[in-house]
Amino acid sequence: MSSFACITDCKFDFQYYFGDANLAKDKFMKEQIAKDDGWIPLSVLLTFNRLKAMSEDADAIIESVNKSAEGLVEVSLLVVL
Repeated sequence: MSSFACITDCKFDFQYYFGDANLAKDKFMKEQIAKDDGWIPLSVLLTFNRLKAMSEDADAIIESVNKSAEGLVEVSLLVVL
């Protein structure tokens, strides 16, 4: 998949995953959000088959999220060693 296609598709998927329509009924996402004060690790999101099929490149996915104009998702670059 081209970089542009990945950015576009990943952005669309993140908007869906974190949008009001999905979060209202998605038990797994609610559980993940509750675990870490609203944060979901990218490693968890990469277990989603649709996202994994588009790219397993964390940098490409982070770029796509950062390009989302809707502001549904915030990226934190906190690294825990």
